[in-house]
Amino acid sequence: SRAKRVEASSVKIHDLRQQQEQVESELKANRTEASRLKSEVDLIRKNVKRLSDKLRLLLSIKCVVFRESHEKQIDVPLLGGPQEHLLEGALFQERDLDAWSLQDLEEAG
Repeated sequence: SRAKRVEASSVKIHDLRQQQEQVESELKANRTEASRLKSEVDLIRKNVKRLSDKLRLLLSIKCVVFRESHEKQIDVPLLGGPQEHLLEGALFQERDLDAWSLQDLEEAG
């Protein structure tokens, strides 16, 4: 009958509104989490840049010391290892440290 259909429709509308509210609540929570994660990523990027700049400066100073020692024929022993060839490349080819990737800097440091 008509009353049953109206009641069934009202129940369905009520259920759909509850589902809509739940989805909107989840969406709001997801947007909040996405915003939090974006802020965290921005902070991490800022820290990586700061550390990269610091590493670049320290490696640059290290290279200057070794270049000047080489020019004055003062033997400064390198520790050796897999990073020695990278450091030698910077010392004797005067490779621009700004062109180095963060991974190269970490390996040479």
